[in-house]
Amino acid sequence: MYKDRPGNIREAYKIAMCLARYYNCKINIEATRMGMVTWAKENKGLQYFMKRPRATLTDIKNGTTK
Repeated sequence: MYKDRPGNIREAYKIAMCLARYYNCKINIEATRMGMVTWAKENKGLQYFMKRPRATLTDIKNGTTK
């Protein structure tokens, strides 16, 4: 269990990515927390994010996700 609240949001993103790498897991993130996704694009970490579930799309049958 990891309990910490860094003062800098970028440091929190870095720690979260390190934990995802260590545990070899995928990150499922809220649509309102896109700052971490932007940070991951800049730091080549998008492979640790899972695709958005189809059930959350507006058009479930024809919707695609990234």
